[in-house]
Amino acid sequence: MADDVLLSVKETDFNGKSKTSLVYFAPATTLASVTTFAQAFAPLVEAVSESQVTALTVSLPIALPGGLKGAPGAGVRINAGGRFSFDTPGRYNFGLWIGAMKAAFVNVDDLRLDETEMLAVTAAISAGLSGVIPTDGNGIDVGAIRTGKYAFRK
Repeated sequence: MADDVLLSVKETDFNGKSKTSLVYFAPATTLASVTTFAQAFAPLVEAVSESQVTALTVSLPIALPGGLKGAPGAGVRINAGGRFSFDTPGRYNFGLWIGAMKAAFVNVDDLRLDETEMLAVTAAISAGLSGVIPTDGNGIDVGAIRTGKYAFRK
């Protein structure tokens, strides 16, 4: 089953608080089509709302790389996973969730961040891959890993 194309419509209120609404499109929908829809839709949202539309974002499905699993492990639960916290130069830390954490990387409530595979994941976030470096939600480069905790999400 293919993933949908998503349009995120971010609205901001008088106090600077924001909420994002999602509009779903069939997987074959083109970027040009969603852009046309979004640019026509934003004024419609503002016509019925006191908020300000401050961002429109499109998420497109991309091809998965070869070599990934053909199925999840038996009995795994996506809500039992790892919560990673990274430094940023800003006020807040950057968080990342990876679900269904393998038992080999869990030590009671902590993640074993010194394992080779975990070092690769955390380095990809803090230093990037192939010259592409992730940022936090404010465009600030993500720093070193602070903590890794095993947690449950609903």
